Amino acid sequence: MANEQWRLPPEIMAQILTQTLPTPVTTARKITRNSLLKNYSLICRQWRQFGQSELFLHPVLPSSLSVDHYLDASGKLGGAITMVLGSDQWEEYRAFSVERLQRACPGVQEVELSEMEGVSLHELLKWKELRSLTLRSLRCHTPLNLRPHLLSSPRLTMLKLSAVDISQRLTSTLLTPEMLPSLVILALHSVAFIPLKPIAPQLQVLSLQNARADHENDISWKSLKAVDVNWGINTEEFFWLPFPDCSASHLRIALPMAELVPALVDLDKSVQGRTEWTSKLKVVDVIDLKQDFFESDVEEGDYERCIDRLRELGLEVRSDEATEFPVWARERTSAINM
Repeated sequence: MANEQWRLPPEIMAQILTQTLPTPVTTARKITRNSLLKNYSLICRQWRQFGQSELFLHPVLPSSLSVDHYLDASGKLGGAITMVLGSDQWEEYRAFSVERLQRACPGVQEVELSEMEGVSLHELLKWKELRSLTLRSLRCHTPLNLRPHLLSSPRLTMLKLSAVDISQRLTSTLLTPEMLPSLVILALHSVAFIPLKPIAPQLQVLSLQNARADHENDISWKSLKAVDVNWGINTEEFFWLPFPDCSASHLRIALPMAELVPALVDLDKSVQGRTEWTSKLKVVDVIDLKQDFFESDVEEGDYERCIDRLRELGLEVRSDEATEFPVWARERTSAINM
């Protein structure tokens, strides 16, 4: 046992240990963070107190059993700030209600749900302090007696839908300024077409993957500051869309090399053609996802030539910053307090 006179005060030890932890801004970081905290909790009593406190602030709950254990103990340690729920460990068809979690943790600001059936979106939005909501690989339940005012989430700034089965009725009710008055970041990844007309004028960051944005000419994109492009987007068409009133200055392209080079060629043509929105771009973040299972006919030097060409057109191209989307999106908008 260490000599008591050499033991650091708890608040100093907590500051030191905090510096070793990744910031919990993405799912991967939260999982890594929790793994480290569990290890810290086994070192000694002082470290255990710190580790358990942090685990309950940012819980990762992959199964309904872990949710039950968390709820049994959370009253002793305080409510969560961020929460990750679900995984491939979640029991098939196991009913899930957030009511108990909301009573135990009323101040939750970020929630991620995945691999679940029958999630009630109107229940999730009862977390009135919610700033960020991510739904991944799940089916949203829409009650027949849904009352639109129950969906209001006044503080929600970021909504990410990825491979989500969600009804047209629910999305048309949800994506309105009345329901989400503070929403400025919207990510649509592998979802069916969603009408953006009501919400478009207030969006500052739009992310698309295997989805498409509504581009009717009467939609105003006056607040859009940044666009993120991923898999499944026809860039040859997308870079020529009008996006009326748009003054976006930042573009992020995250693709495997086989798709990245053709996308950069399409962007080059669009900028030269003075397309309404791409001609206003100032910064382009280019990310090679390095997926080697994609067949590629890209020749050596093609990528570098595309980058040089865009720089000749006056764009600042940053090709070595693989920033995670949530971080990149929040940096792009002044509406979110970091």
